[in-house]
Amino acid sequence: MPAADKGGPAGAGADPRAGEDGRQRICGIPVYSGAHEKVLEAMERNIRGSRRPMYISITNTEAMYHARRDAGHREYIEKARFSLCDGIGIVVGARLQGKCLRRFNGPLLLGMACHYGASRGWRHFFCGGKEGVATKLSARLADQYPGLICAGSFAPPFRPMTFAEEELMLRAIN
Repeated sequence: MPAADKGGPAGAGADPRAGEDGRQRICGIPVYSGAHEKVLEAMERNIRGSRRPMYISITNTEAMYHARRDAGHREYIEKARFSLCDGIGIVVGARLQGKCLRRFNGPLLLGMACHYGASRGWRHFFCGGKEGVATKLSARLADQYPGLICAGSFAPPFRPMTFAEEELMLRAIN
């Protein structure tokens, strides 16, 4: 399993003052500060259970900047099942507010989800990047994590998608 951070085990250093859901407010924006494994366990419960639509926000300082100025962006982060700390800037901001927060960025989540999911039969779908990038990523991850099920990939255009393109993507995912 990939190391959670150079400073110690996954989720170590979580602030005990965080809310029941593991969230803390940094500059008014929610950021998860619980154990990394809790995110994976929540993903597992959703995969095995009712399959409620959920998403994870990988929240960096730029996302926080926009969330403080754009109600739609703030709502996106607020409604995320988890808003993960993607950057040292948020860690520093938390410390300036007297809080403890550890990074849990996108690449770390990806590696942990692949490791955790490979042993549990999760189906992984890779979406994003230029044409061919998600396919190459899925092949590399399948080599790195034996048992990983790569259910497919999709490279959306670098522009707003048409309704037909969205339908094509959703069919590929589902």
